[in-house]
Amino acid sequence: MKALKRLLTSSVAIALMSNINIAFAANDAALAVGSSQGDVTVSIDKGDTVAITGLTDITFAAWTAGDGNVRRDINFCSHSSTSAYQITAAGGNAAPSGDFYMEGGTGTSLEYSVYWADAVAPATDQLLDNTPLITQAGAVAVDCGGVNNSTLEVRVNAAGGFGLTNANVGSYTDLLTLTIEPE
Repeated sequence: MKALKRLLTSSVAIALMSNINIAFAANDAALAVGSSQGDVTVSIDKGDTVAITGLTDITFAAWTAGDGNVRRDINFCSHSSTSAYQITAAGGNAAPSGDFYMEGGTGTSLEYSVYWADAVAPATDQLLDNTPLITQAGAVAVDCGGVNNSTLEVRVNAAGGFGLTNANVGSYTDLLTLTIEPE
């Protein structure tokens, strides 16, 4: 029974430490009268954290010929415990060229562009599909102190081969995934 107890104690200590990649082992106490002393190593690994909160879907009003280019932006919180991060946008229907496309309208595509700002300001940094935009400034507070600090803007042009003017009638959609990583 004593051997089983030692095996279980050692197994638990090893299992806990293997998750954080530390190679310490607990030392059991020797059998004694009155008191006995053993020791365990206690540790934790704290990594950098990032989060994007407060995102909302971007929905454009119905477009008709003559409306011209359209754009919509949203503001939200970008948190990085290091205060610096990189952002990557990935479209569900993106082309190898780095462009973003909405699919629909009886089998046609509609191109759109994505822009970023690490402030609540006009978004001027163009994002390409799966290409990180580095050296962005984020809030250290997880909730950004209750204040938005980032802007995402989506633009759809009327002209061009994959613009609104040449698109078939119908609804177009894409799922745009934003990934934030600490720097």
